[in-house]
Amino acid sequence: MQKYYMGLESNMIGVAGEYRVISELILRGHYPAKPLSVKRADLILENGTRLEIKTSRFYKDDNAYKFDITYGHGRVKIDQDFYDYLICWCLDVQTFFIVPSNMIDAQSTVSITLSPNSKYAPYREAWNLLEKER
Repeated sequence: MQKYYMGLESNMIGVAGEYRVISELILRGHYPAKPLSVKRADLILENGTRLEIKTSRFYKDDNAYKFDITYGHGRVKIDQDFYDYLICWCLDVQTFFIVPSNMIDAQSTVSITLSPNSKYAPYREAWNLLEKER
């Protein structure tokens, strides 16, 4: 069975991811805003916490979700100083990972598996990290 999003361009999946995260944050009592600056995070919370939002489909060959932490046509890596948390939305399973920026290595792609032993497992659905920022 073909997924409903299979025909979408990757930038539209990214837009859907941002709106999905905005919705989740509002339901959790936050007031997210889109900053006007292009070199900053995708969203800013009411307390100034900066969020970078990424969405990925499942890559069978890698057995992982791969999140491209770059921007622009030249695919420049997003500087960790521009965001406090990376929110990764695993589209196929509707699962979020809320990862502190200091956990993101220098690579331009973050690979996340759903294994309970993975490096990012503690950040699966870790919305409570954003509550600590209030």
